[in-house]
Amino acid sequence: MIAPYPSKPKSERISQGGAPRSSDLPFRIELWNEEGSEVERVVARAYNASLAQAIFKAACEQYPGRQLSLWHGRERIAQAE
Repeated sequence: MIAPYPSKPKSERISQGGAPRSSDLPFRIELWNEEGSEVERVVARAYNASLAQAIFKAACEQYPGRQLSLWHGRERIAQAE
């Protein structure tokens, strides 16, 4: 008989090559509410600047006329209104 493969806890799987944690994805794209007073949601996170810029461009096309911000940590890199 073959023994079942031992399953690791989810936290161990993620830290060992699974899906990256949000802290490992320093770039984020935020969609603001209609009034522009608060973030409605984080549309995406990215690992590097070129990917983040491509996602930001696509988000601008997906949400025309909405305020979007591209951040690297606490630094705002781009904004669309």
